[in-house]
Order: sequence, then structure tokens, then C-alpha cells
Amino acid sequence: MKITLLSIALTLFSFQLFAFASQTNSQPESLAISHAKTWLQVIDAGNYSESWEKAAPFFQSQLSKANWDAALTKARSPLGAVVSRIKLSSKAYSSLPGVDDGEYLIIQFQTDFKNKKNVTETLTLSKTEETWLPIGYFIR
Repeated sequence: MKITLLSIALTLFSFQLFAFASQTNSQPESLAISHAKTWLQVIDAGNYSESWEKAAPFFQSQLSKANWDAALTKARSPLGAVVSRIKLSSKAYSSLPGVDDGEYLIIQFQTDFKNKKNVTETLTLSKTEETWLPIGYFIR
């Protein structure tokens, strides 16, 4: 009887530990996805220069604000307003080509725009000391 109770107690402890680990691991990702959605809403509102200002310094060093504004105007304006956006996937990385090792999250969204359906938006975020900031955005 004591062995059975010990087995049950250990099993319950294992489940609790697993649940805690899963919850702990998902919290940073949830925060990053929240930051990603907020940043995309700035773009959705047509505030392209503001989105550049809210991106990581690495992002800003790769593209001037004027070039970013022009590129987004060309890419996003014909699509029209966002109708829906759902997260397709997210994957964490500690290393990506062309950047220092760190904490990164690549998130893909399936977005329906007024003038085009099933568009894939890919947003790469980098973890700073304070928050998650965009370092890359691709739309196709």
C-alpha cells in the first residue's frame, strides 16, 4: 500500500512539474507573440515609420526609415485592410544567420486582407533585456 501511494504521489508530482515547465516555457513565447501582434497593428494602421522606430536597432541598421516606409507602402497598400490574422507557427532559435547568438522567435501568420487572401507574414523577433523587438518582416 505504501509503495502504491508513493507511486501515485511521484506520478502526480511529475505531472505538476511537467505542467509548470510547459507553462513557464510558453510565457516568454506568449509575450513575444503579443509584442508581434502589437507591432503588426502599427503596420496595419499604415504607421510604417512608427513601426521602424519600434523595431530593434539591428533592423534599423539594415534599412533606413525612408526605405522601410517606401517598401511597406508598395507591399501593403495594394492588399487593403486586414480582415483576419491567425498564428500558423512559432519557433524559438538561439542562432540565426547574420546576427549574434541570442534569443529569437520566428512567427508565421496567415493573414487575409481585403484584396488578397491567404498571405503569409513572417516576423522575426529578438529578445532584448526588456522586451521582444522585430528584426525582420517578410510578406508573401
